[in-house]
Amino acid sequence: MLKNKRRNLYFVSFMLILCVILSACQKKEYQDINAAIADNAKIGENVFIDDVEVSGLSVQETLDALKRKHTKELKEMSITVKTDSKKVNVTGDKLPVTFADEEIVLEALKLSKYCPGNNSEGRQLYTNKIVDEKELEKVLSVLTAPLNKGSLDAQASYDKSAEGSFSYTEEQCGECVDLVDAAKQLSACINEGRNEIQAKMKAVNPKYTLSDAQNDNMLISEFTTSFAGETYSRANRVHNIQKAASLIDGVRLDVDEEFDMNKILGDRNRANGWKEATGIRDGKYVEEYGGGVCQVSTTLYNAVLMADLEVTDRSHHSWPLGYIDVGRDATISTGGPNFKFKNNSDVPITVSAITDTEKKAVTVRIYGRKSKEFASITLTSKKTGTLDDLGDEIVVDKSLPSGKKEVEREKRIGVVAKTYKEYRDEKGQIIRKEEVTTDKYRSVKGLIRVASDVNDDAVATSTTQYEEGSTLHEWSDYFSNFEE
Repeated sequence: MLKNKRRNLYFVSFMLILCVILSACQKKEYQDINAAIADNAKIGENVFIDDVEVSGLSVQETLDALKRKHTKELKEMSITVKTDSKKVNVTGDKLPVTFADEEIVLEALKLSKYCPGNNSEGRQLYTNKIVDEKELEKVLSVLTAPLNKGSLDAQASYDKSAEGSFSYTEEQCGECVDLVDAAKQLSACINEGRNEIQAKMKAVNPKYTLSDAQNDNMLISEFTTSFAGETYSRANRVHNIQKAASLIDGVRLDVDEEFDMNKILGDRNRANGWKEATGIRDGKYVEEYGGGVCQVSTTLYNAVLMADLEVTDRSHHSWPLGYIDVGRDATISTGGPNFKFKNNSDVPITVSAITDTEKKAVTVRIYGRKSKEFASITLTSKKTGTLDDLGDEIVVDKSLPSGKKEVEREKRIGVVAKTYKEYRDEKGQIIRKEEVTTDKYRSVKGLIRVASDVNDDAVATSTTQYEEGSTLHEWSDYFSNFEE
């Protein structure tokens, strides 16, 4: 009985001593790194984290040591990302890689007190690497760009030498790194210590195909005027028509871009290669540089209307002309009236202007994307009224020989004209009809010069003394500018 009591006493004593020893070896556990720092906790003896000895270091000292270790590790990390024909090297310091330093330090603080007899070997801990794969995808999109092969969109090129035709370049597919797959591979590579991955490539389709290019450069309108006949086909006038047509031929307008005829043609003068031909100034025909260019602007104007583009600046001539229906002309002159229009369609357009000297005709075509709302537009115009006859003004010109009578300016009775667009479907049926313009060509008073001895009833009712060298200003003010 006594032996049992002694035996129990020894056991209790042993357990008490063991508890004291275990209690002495046990460390305080921390759940928060800031609490450990505030408590000035230190790492126990014989502790290594990622092969860095941190024994006896404070928490902050340990974190700083690990930061130096990991910064160096990332700089020295190099992973090759390759395809079948290319490769790039990616260094760890450019990647979104972080280390769970605080977590591993808290684990180190939990280690029991070092007892040489029981744990004589060093306590080695390793930090988890954390890779943000979504952020890694963004980084890889830049770093792996040299491995990509860009796609090529189809191209359309206007060929002046082929009289308005287009040549096309087909689209080409490209390829790029599959960033999702590359990020997963690279993340595994970082954690496993490997230094190479084979990038998976995926196709990159072009945004603009040959079919798109062809659809966006179709003929949407065409208009031709003739310069046959003795008046319109004089050599200098034809030269000016050819020159003007060549300058606008191939002009391409982006969406919302404005075409400016005077800006494209430049000043019409001898220095710029223009020739003298018939135009209108002060209510009469005269010879000036650029005569005939208005036929090109008029032809373009009609093609623009038929393409349903927005006309932003247009003026008609002083009177209707023989090569175009009334109400459908567009006059221009250097420093004066201009012709402008805006590309209000959904795609760029190209202007084609071709002069045929054998057929004595100039043709303007507009290329772009055909409308889904209508198949074509036809133009009609008609005279809707006349203006007052202003008669003739008779002036006595003492410089004229006896009995001489000269018509300085022919009188013209003004007219009013309306122009319409007729929108048609594929079968040629009219969908709708819209008025484009109402033009008023003002009446022109005639001007007749007579010698002082001419006996004419008109002289008695309307006479003005006209001295040689003087100028009649009223008609210069009446007519805006020289009309080419």
